[in-house]
This record gives sequence, structure tokens and C-alpha cells, in this order.
Amino acid sequence: MKKYNPGVGKTCSFFSDFPPEEILRELASLLDSKHLKYQISNKSWNLKYVFEKKFQPFSLENDDGIQELKEQTTIQVDILEVDHNAVCVEFSRLTGSSSLFYE
Repeated sequence: MKKYNPGVGKTCSFFSDFPPEEILRELASLLDSKHLKYQISNKSWNLKYVFEKKFQPFSLENDDGIQELKEQTTIQVDILEVDHNAVCVEFSRLTGSSSLFYE
């Protein structure tokens, strides 16, 4: 497990005393319930998933087709060791919309 670095200013994180495997299991369960695909790393305590938001389709005056708009972001969740009794759960945007990530 990677070590938590307090010098790196991350705004989307929290601390927990739950075991890392339980945190990953609960995150995976939540993503499953929302029908989101994810990847759990074999090398470190993290998972990645793509979150997508579709907007209401609309028609343009000069176009016979329906326009569909969507935005997406790829999010990584890292579990970092703070000490033997605590971990930091850190959310990072890897690609895509920052506004959707913070939403």
C-alpha cells in the first residue's frame, strides 16, 4: 500500500479506520448497484471507473436528427496508508470533465 503524503494538497479525500479490503468491497458494490464498470488494480489499493452523464436529447432547427450530448470523467480511488490504524481514501480525476468529477 502506498503511503499517504500530507504535503500533497488533495481536496477529495477522507480518512477511515476501516480495512482497505472492506472499503474496496463497498465501493465495488456501490458501483455495481449503479451499473458502472470499474477496474481494481492488481498492484496497488485502487480502482478506476468512468462516470458518464447524458443530457436531454434535443433537435436543431436545421437538422433532422436528434443531438445527444454527454460528458464523462475517469475517476481513480486510491487507498493510502496513514498509519497502522488509519487509511486515506483519495479520489482523483484522471481524464474528462472536472465539473462532473466535483459533482
